[in-house]
Amino acid sequence: MSKEDSKFDQEWISLMKEAYQLGLLIVEVKEFIYLNQKEPVSK
Repeated sequence: MSKEDSKFDQEWISLMKEAYQLGLLIVEVKEFIYLNQKEPVSK
C-alpha cells in the first residue's frame, strides 16, 4: 500500500465518521420534531 492509499483511507474514515455523526444528529432532530408534533394533538 502506497502513502497515497493510506492518506486516502484516513480521509475516507474521517468522512465516514462525520457522516455517521451527522446521521445520528438527523435522527435526533427527526425524533424531536415528531415528539413536538404529537404533543398538541394529545392535549
